[in-house]
Amino acid sequence: MVAKKRLLIYIIVEVALLLTLVGFQIATVIQGYKVYDKSAPLFYPYIALFQVSLTFISLAFALIEFIISKRKKAYFVWPLYFLIISIADIFFSLTPYVLGGHIGFTCAYLLFLFYRKPKRFEYVIYGVLIAAGISILAIIKKLSPMIGVDIALGVLLISNLVATWIKYGKSKDKNIRLFAIALTIIVISDLTIALRAVISNPLALNHAISLITWPTYIAGNILLVIAFLRKQESLL
Repeated sequence: MVAKKRLLIYIIVEVALLLTLVGFQIATVIQGYKVYDKSAPLFYPYIALFQVSLTFISLAFALIEFIISKRKKAYFVWPLYFLIISIADIFFSLTPYVLGGHIGFTCAYLLFLFYRKPKRFEYVIYGVLIAAGISILAIIKKLSPMIGVDIALGVLLISNLVATWIKYGKSKDKNIRLFAIALTIIVISDLTIALRAVISNPLALNHAISLITWPTYIAGNILLVIAFLRKQESLL
């Protein structure tokens, strides 16, 4: 019961911060700027700080539950995952070094790969896919450090998603289904980042795509928190 109350408080705080963030994003759009235009008047400090705060709230909650838990060795991955993506969000929101954010999320998805304990041949497949993608782009001279990292990020994210849904299909475990749904929503969030970068016109469509990014990202994180908590303590 106590764990449920803490979870409810966490969700309420996250939703309140998210609604405030979206409010500032809409105000940015009304002023005629793109949502993630760092020259926009409301981007600094408000939007950037709310973005970072949203992820750090998940990190704080994960740390509290981890400290309380008696099964620390088995579930240290939970706060570590949120620590990595929190650092990545700092790079994205508060610095010009967005490559650091891409590297951070790649590390987070790699951690999730280790967490689900795939078979050895899967590591080989993912490594081959990443190497093939990087090699092809290098041959056609389209490779850059950012693109190379994003290839690894994409392979890890999609492979985790597909493998989790396959695992759920075999086991019908409700907790695995929750992980799969969370990853699906996170994939949607990441896709909006790619789409808003390539779709500049019509501007209204760019705005619409941009406003989807954080609601889906936070929804995915909340579901991951619930799934981790269910698996850790079997209280929910």
